[in-house]
Amino acid sequence: MSPIQIEELLERVSGNRDFVIRMLELFFQTSDERLSALHKEFDSRNYKELADQVHKLKGIISNLSINKALGILNDLHEAARSKNDLHIIRLLSELEETIIEAKIFYQKNPSLNL
Repeated sequence: MSPIQIEELLERVSGNRDFVIRMLELFFQTSDERLSALHKEFDSRNYKELADQVHKLKGIISNLSINKALGILNDLHEAARSKNDLHIIRLLSELEETIIEAKIFYQKNPSLNL
């Protein structure tokens, strides 16, 4: 499965490839900052804020059709709500790897050709 579901993403925006490219560029430019914020909330054991940040990121990831990351975020949201530190650590790592995978995929195919 592709890290970014391009067909699904383009369908969501009526085929507006330029808009999708701008949104992906913006997301990938800010993804390190977003991941850092999640780690900061976890390091502070601020589980409520971590869950809130994860919830916001879920919306963005869903709109960008990065479906593997969406599944991880759903699990991370639950782990934050249940204060499951070991699960949170593993999921944060998986999330980072998945976003990097999507970023590399996009960098290799910046015009989003199918």
